[in-house]
Amino acid sequence: MTNAIKKALRSFGMFVIKASGWTSLGQGWNNFSGSFRNTSAEKVNNQTSLTISSLYACIRNVSEDVGKMPIKLYRKDGDSRFEVTGNSVARLLQFQSNPEMDAMSFRETLNAHAMGWGNAYAEIQRDLTGTPVALWPLRPDRVKVLRERESHRIFYRVTTADGRVSDIFAKDIFHLHGMGFDGVIGYNIVQLASQTIGGALAMDKFAGSYFANGMHQSGNIKHPQTLSEDAQKRLKKQLDADFNGASQAHQTLILEEGMEFIPNKIDPKASQMIETRRFSVTEFCRWMRIPPHKVADLTKSSFNNIEEQNIDYVQDGITGWCKRWELEIWMKLLSPVQQADGLFFEHNVEGLLRGNIKGRSEAYKIFWDRGILSINEIRAKENLNPTSGGDTHFVPMNFIPLADAGNHQQLNSAASAISQRIADREIKELDKRVKHAAADIGKFRAWLDEFYTKHDAFIAQAINPICGDFLGHIDLLSLKPFMKTASEPVAVLQDRRKTHAEYIAKNLRGYYETRKSTV
Repeated sequence: MTNAIKKALRSFGMFVIKASGWTSLGQGWNNFSGSFRNTSAEKVNNQTSLTISSLYACIRNVSEDVGKMPIKLYRKDGDSRFEVTGNSVARLLQFQSNPEMDAMSFRETLNAHAMGWGNAYAEIQRDLTGTPVALWPLRPDRVKVLRERESHRIFYRVTTADGRVSDIFAKDIFHLHGMGFDGVIGYNIVQLASQTIGGALAMDKFAGSYFANGMHQSGNIKHPQTLSEDAQKRLKKQLDADFNGASQAHQTLILEEGMEFIPNKIDPKASQMIETRRFSVTEFCRWMRIPPHKVADLTKSSFNNIEEQNIDYVQDGITGWCKRWELEIWMKLLSPVQQADGLFFEHNVEGLLRGNIKGRSEAYKIFWDRGILSINEIRAKENLNPTSGGDTHFVPMNFIPLADAGNHQQLNSAASAISQRIADREIKELDKRVKHAAADIGKFRAWLDEFYTKHDAFIAQAINPICGDFLGHIDLLSLKPFMKTASEPVAVLQDRRKTHAEYIAKNLRGYYETRKSTV
């Protein structure tokens, strides 16, 4: 290829790989095709390792959780950030990664490759403008990471199923990897843990062969005389036919001519089979940084600590992989212009950190009281639609600057008086009607519509001196939302009777201060 052609290609961001001069960065596909040495003499490789249930569960749990976790595109603007919609790269990660694979399957597959093989690869298909239009997973055992000797650029040598070889530069390969020596290639966990895996495979094989012998304790037949070779063969054939296999266990063995069965006294406790198998579960969880309860080992779990263990799983087992995804996406899938514009992807791990309904309710109450979250922000976290007037943030009036103390006292006095008037009128009218609600709830709700049309006008007039523009949130100053949806209006009224005036005053004061601070 002439220098003129190379220069023209370079102007479009394209380069020619000099395949004749390269240096391997290790972890090539040859390392994956064979078995890794271990003292158990078992065949340990990335395929046989998946037959171990605890190791498979570790990889599956993390990969599924990362794959199903929402990931969103944001734009950073100063100290704030805003969600960006309609982006083509976001579509690849949220809905469909290529014509044959949905986004969850793609992300789950790559994460499983990265956890088991240490590295996961996907070819980035781009359109003529350089925008990614598809992500195609590559088998990690068919990818070799190389570096050009002259330019020191990294490229990937991909071998297809039919034996063809293609060299692809790093910018067009999505490479997700775990911890590694050089920060470019991740360690193959199966290779590092081959000793632990070999022991687990050997223990599984031992357990299978142990229970395949129906007598459970193999031993010797002692005869007072000497049996001929034919007699020995017939006796062994009869024992194998009648007693081998778990389905034929515990049958009666009849011995003739003074023969005696002498068992070899080896039992599961003596060989510590159960303890060893249990220890291997903990070992694999340690390798994968997963709490044991996620692979159904509940020996150290209880109702008191299971929630904390789940949080620990998210913080230590999940978030590291999420960050690796986010940074590789930023590097490979966003253009330099988008990067400079402050675009970035982020996983939403809150779904995995959610506690029980009581714990969430208490947290939401604190966030709402402190003005951290609005009603609609709380509803969004619970997958509920927004409600009218729910975007306002309210704050308590307990803490104010000293210079505003006089105004605060006046506001408190006015808000309390107005709130008491509103509450007294509403409760008085409800008292007349609520006792008949059980007899005809439909008629009662029809009356509510008529009553609150008039009562809203009364509220608007009453609050006009301190915050007349509260009309968009007027439902926060009455029991209308509660009474119209309640199946037992009497109970609602009884519960709210004593606190209703203070509830109204609190909302008035909070809204007034919020409006004042934004003027």
